[in-house]
Amino acid sequence: MKVMLPDKDTIKKEYDIGQYQSIVIIGANGSGKSRLGAWIERNNMKNVHRIAAQRSLVVPDYVSLKSYEQAFDELFWGDTNKNPQKGQRWEWGKYTTSLLNDYDKVLSTLFAKQNKLYEQYVRECKEKEASGLTHDKAPKSEIDIIIELWKDIFPHREIILSDAKVSAKLSNSEYPGKEMSDGERVALYLMGQCLCAPMNSIIIIDEPELHLHRSIMNRLWSKLEGQRKDCLFIYITHDIQFASAHRNSKKLWVHEYLGNDNWNYEFVEGNDDIPEELLLELLGTRKKVLFVEGTRDSFDYSLYQYFYSDFYIVPCKSCLKVIESTKAMRNHRQLHHLEAYGLIDRDYRTEEEIKSLKEQNVYTLNIAEVENLFIVTEILEVVAENQALDSSKVKDAIEFIKDIFSKSLETQIRNAVVSEIKFLLSNYDINDNNIEGIQQKANNILQVIDVKQIENKYMQLFEKLNGEDKYEDILMYFNNKGIAKSIGNIFGLKNNEYIELVLRLLNTDKKEKIINGLEKYLPKIS
Repeated sequence: MKVMLPDKDTIKKEYDIGQYQSIVIIGANGSGKSRLGAWIERNNMKNVHRIAAQRSLVVPDYVSLKSYEQAFDELFWGDTNKNPQKGQRWEWGKYTTSLLNDYDKVLSTLFAKQNKLYEQYVRECKEKEASGLTHDKAPKSEIDIIIELWKDIFPHREIILSDAKVSAKLSNSEYPGKEMSDGERVALYLMGQCLCAPMNSIIIIDEPELHLHRSIMNRLWSKLEGQRKDCLFIYITHDIQFASAHRNSKKLWVHEYLGNDNWNYEFVEGNDDIPEELLLELLGTRKKVLFVEGTRDSFDYSLYQYFYSDFYIVPCKSCLKVIESTKAMRNHRQLHHLEAYGLIDRDYRTEEEIKSLKEQNVYTLNIAEVENLFIVTEILEVVAENQALDSSKVKDAIEFIKDIFSKSLETQIRNAVVSEIKFLLSNYDINDNNIEGIQQKANNILQVIDVKQIENKYMQLFEKLNGEDKYEDILMYFNNKGIAKSIGNIFGLKNNEYIELVLRLLNTDKKEKIINGLEKYLPKIS
């Protein structure tokens, strides 16, 4: 399929989108997406049917019955004069600002199309009966198709289009169309618009997600595309979830409108290393990007948003995904204009591993893990002050944490040994020209990786930390994800309330004190 788009060099240019049946035009609010949709229509009025974002959903009590030609012309052109600029439809030039008030015209066209179809069928039946022939089965009208689609999308409600009226039925209780929900009314409207569009046309839908629940949205559009395989669908949206969920579709990102019918836009290139939803999300930001561990619901994401406010924070769940995403973004052609960084927990990483990661733009915390940020002395003091408690409570919390560390030395040493061995194995090259060489290198692994030496190194480190009793040094190596959730009672809180309190305090006058307190534990990223 092909579509004409504006081009700054040649004014307009035809693009072949291959096997795709749809294009999703996506961009931020104010980027000129709707204006671009109107441009596509104005440059191909005869073959484009555009449904504006501002559309009336008022269902008339009774549908005006007209001839099919009259009904279609009023829907498609705006009047029966077939004004080439569709002046009546768009209020004489208000292509993106006028309210599209054509629900009655959609219904009139549906009924007119059905009446014309049935008229022709009855005529053919009479002719065949007169000749002693058996007539065909009754044809399926667009209204029949709508009823079928409705059963699939709204299985518990029935739609009735009969006797120039629209009504719905729920549990044997019938009610008029105007009392249907927003979702039901917009679904019927969109079904009618798409099924009444001319053959082989381009159907443009501005804000296709409007009033539609996500559970039915993609199914509705998939069904309509299936019914109109002759048409090219163009969706205009700022909803990244809608765009990424519409998988078998060409994506067009609109960066901005430049004036004089010029836009800065580009087709989005697929990438196996970056999920499409994330790619679309990144195309929409002008900030530096920071990939972090966790999810949007986790406390580390909330904390990083405050500390790294100049960055666009993207949670990636695991540290491995942070590393992969940072690398993939830096290698993606369409994202070359953005700076990409990663931030992960230090965990038990060696200085060699930390240095290697930084060369890939992946930074580590200056502390074992993000949970430890909530138990550094500076934050404990802020919490004590907020709870109107004296400094003895801070000392109690520190002693409590030191005690847990002391009792878990064996576990800490074992985990550190495992972590370093994994790192060494990941960097051990067993490539060779033949199987025998590979086998020999595999056999040499235990000679290259001295487990006992690694164990002794960490035994000395953790015993030294325990003996010197330096709290800040302990937090650099102590991994215990539950520790911050076990000290709330010391400050008169439920244990699970402690982290939530720290995050809430970031919205108070204590924000600056918290940010300053964390500064030496969080790396400066640049």
